[in-house]
Amino acid sequence: MSQVDFYLLNTPEEHRRDGFICRLVEKIYRQRHSVYIHCKDRQETHRLDELLWTFQDISFIPHNLYGEGPNTPPPIQLGFDAIPKQNNDVLINLSTTIPIFYASFQRILEVIPDNEALQAVAREHYQFYKTQNLSLHTHKIQH
Repeated sequence: MSQVDFYLLNTPEEHRRDGFICRLVEKIYRQRHSVYIHCKDRQETHRLDELLWTFQDISFIPHNLYGEGPNTPPPIQLGFDAIPKQNNDVLINLSTTIPIFYASFQRILEVIPDNEALQAVAREHYQFYKTQNLSLHTHKIQH
């Protein structure tokens, strides 16, 4: 059974949300998990791709856009319109929809900024995952 974690941020600012996502990915990578970051669109995918290269001078998070790069992909991949085949460990869903491939991941993470519309979407996601009998956890993040 998959586990779903909702990270409720106390800030609406996109740059703070992105910083939290980068730190979260770094932590997951250090724990030796593979991650697929499902973005809402091409623009968000490219923005996070750049941020993962530059958010800290001292860290290195091997990643690439899904379907690009070496034959043996790095453990962190980003995409918005792909159905990932390799990564079935951790899914970070940044989209307003639940991707059709969610069930192939052991763990699903949803990062929710302090935004009324996105919180409403998160409530819908929570109810859906609940109907699927997944293990649900909520974390309130202060920063």
